[in-house]
Amino acid sequence: MPNIAETRDALQHLAAEGTYEVEVVDDTTVQVHRHYKGVLVGAVGEEKHRFTIEVTLDPGTGEYSLQQIENVKARGREMGTANYFASDTTEKFSGSSTSVNKSFSFGSGGSSSDTFRSTEVGNAIKDVVEAHGWTRHRGFWAKLFGR
Repeated sequence: MPNIAETRDALQHLAAEGTYEVEVVDDTTVQVHRHYKGVLVGAVGEEKHRFTIEVTLDPGTGEYSLQQIENVKARGREMGTANYFASDTTEKFSGSSTSVNKSFSFGSGGSSSDTFRSTEVGNAIKDVVEAHGWTRHRGFWAKLFGR
């Protein structure tokens, strides 16, 4: 059977790269976070994203499962109006999906660019977890259709 402590330690090493934040929630659950900026359309302000993949390890079966959590905080002013807004939304998803976001910023300090691909985060996690002997939990439909 795979070793939970070794796997948690290996996931925590992802934070050493500086791209991810890693949080140990409990003995069998680890969250890997990646922050990036989004683009507001029709408004002036900022949009900050925190993409999280929650890894849950099942020591009884040697399987792991993933849940994606996206938190978006937006603050700003609608263009052409005096309306200000602030929002904070969170979406959770279990399964397989891909998210791509590109943002560009131009200003007095020059310009910057941020590209985010959810598959990069997911692949980094899968590589670490599967290298430590865990197999992906397959749900009812995946088992039924042989995925």
